[in-house]
Amino acid sequence: MRKWIPCGGKVIVGDVACWPEPIWKEKGKRKKTLVQIGVRLMTASVTRLEGKDWVHLSVLECVIKDIQQPKPLAPLRKGEALKRKRSTLERGQAHRLAWAGADGEAARALAISKFMG
Repeated sequence: MRKWIPCGGKVIVGDVACWPEPIWKEKGKRKKTLVQIGVRLMTASVTRLEGKDWVHLSVLECVIKDIQQPKPLAPLRKGEALKRKRSTLERGQAHRLAWAGADGEAARALAISKFMG
């Protein structure tokens, strides 16, 4: 069984993150307004970090839930590259998968420690 740990936007390269993401659609001809038409449950691995604000991800799984329109929505494909702001992950209440192995979380703690590098 997977153990998910709440992390907000605090992820590092090698983490697997999971968060709900709203799906938006423009509505109206003149005055465009955004309307939420569904929710994606995203699971992706962090491939690289860009500065303090951006996270590059690779999709592992995408499940569409709460569809509010008759036409079905296509999920994102496995392996597709994404770029999201950390604030998007924080708003989506992201969780990360606990690192596996006996020294998994200890190794992650060393990787993010400001005293080790």
